[in-house]
Amino acid sequence: SLVIGGKGSRFQYVDEFLSADRQEAALASGSAEVFLEEGANVGYVALQHWSIKTWQFANQRFQLGRDSHLNALAIALGGQMARLRVEAILEGPGSTADLKGLFFGTGDQAFDFRTLQDHVGPHTASDLLFKGALRDRAKSVYVGVVRVEPEARGSSSNQANRNLLLSEKAKATSEPILEILNNDILRCSHGATVGPVDPEHLFYLESRGIPHPVAERMLVQGFLGEVLDRIPVAQVREAVDQELAARIE
Repeated sequence: SLVIGGKGSRFQYVDEFLSADRQEAALASGSAEVFLEEGANVGYVALQHWSIKTWQFANQRFQLGRDSHLNALAIALGGQMARLRVEAILEGPGSTADLKGLFFGTGDQAFDFRTLQDHVGPHTASDLLFKGALRDRAKSVYVGVVRVEPEARGSSSNQANRNLLLSEKAKATSEPILEILNNDILRCSHGATVGPVDPEHLFYLESRGIPHPVAERMLVQGFLGEVLDRIPVAQVREAVDQELAARIE
């Protein structure tokens, strides 16, 4: 996909990738390039729900002009193995990017996410949050880089990856990286968490008479809801919510 947000434009764009259930192995590869000109405000949503026999390799690249704003959301539900690279290049002064990711793995699914928040221009800001849940033997890898170039004075960035493990054999690996080439910054932070549902939260709900499966489902829905609620298109949000509810069951 090639998306161009002209000067002062404002719109939402959705890329949806689906395939029917099939027994044969398949390969899916593709890329999206999104350009934001001065003052553009663009929302971009990518939803993939490939069949379990599909291997995916995808790239998303966003280039931001002066005073532009990007809201980008990547949702990964399908595929045997799905790899996604997301790059946000904040070139224009005053540009801002809000990057979100949501995934849920079951069976032997594997997800691989690579992100780059590259602050090139001055007074730019980015915020990234990737959240996911894994059950059965599902696995995820996240490697995220925040780079602040020498000319990106007065910039700020945040990067967070949160992983919820719903079985003993599920596994998540996270590697956040900061590359600060400029001392004149407002704030740069990163963090990652990997762990099961909080047992104290489970105990609290169960002590109120809520059965264990229902309590766990409520906590998982609450965990993912922070990103799910950010889906700007109601039809997409409802479809993803239904799929997540089925997987949590």
